[in-house]
Amino acid sequence: MQLSEIANEILPRLKAAWYRQPIDEPTVRLWFETLANQELMDVLPAIQEFILSDRAEPPTPGMVYQAALARRQYRREEQRRQTRALPEPARTPEEIARARKIFAPFTNPIRALNARCA
Repeated sequence: MQLSEIANEILPRLKAAWYRQPIDEPTVRLWFETLANQELMDVLPAIQEFILSDRAEPPTPGMVYQAALARRQYRREEQRRQTRALPEPARTPEEIARARKIFAPFTNPIRALNARCA
């Protein structure tokens, strides 16, 4: 995360929700040092959750860091669950022939019935 993202995206949202939130240079530096290794796509929803929670006091950088970290871990786990571990191997002609031979006793009577009905 860059310093400009903190100054232009995060702190104005906090200031809008909590008017006492300082946005001076030392505060921006503290937020930047705390959230430097987090992604904006994780931090902004975390801040939105704090805003919607109707807290009396603004969250600390550490609280936002923990919420963003949990969000990032959840997002990565979700991506991992949706991605197959190994791609499905392509079937060789020999495997297809072997499967047809195994299922022939079940499929041949059905095929014969379909041929008579057609």
